[in-house]
Amino acid sequence: MIGALSSRRTVERLWAEGVRFGRGPLRLLVRPALAHEVVGTANIGYVIPRKVGSAVLRNRLRRRLRAILRDISVADPSILPPGDYLFRVNASFERWSHAELRRVVVKLLTQVNAPALAL
Repeated sequence: MIGALSSRRTVERLWAEGVRFGRGPLRLLVRPALAHEVVGTANIGYVIPRKVGSAVLRNRLRRRLRAILRDISVADPSILPPGDYLFRVNASFERWSHAELRRVVVKLLTQVNAPALAL
């Protein structure tokens, strides 16, 4: 299940305690849910600054990311475990195909889950 990062306090805690991953123009900040916090929801936020492009372009990029994350979570719910996720876009990926963007997002989420698999 996917939710939204809803409070300033949650985002501040994510910035303070989160683990950072990056690939190309996409960065991911993750704070896995602790055992007592697990409610089955992956809370996702997006940061797309003005330098990336116009509001229309930024909203299009956000919609593309949302669609890919929704598809990924339906196909394999374990790839998006409960926790807080913040995707930051540093440059436009407007020209990337859907398949290419999906591959990058899956690689980022696989990096997130890799330390858990090593335990």
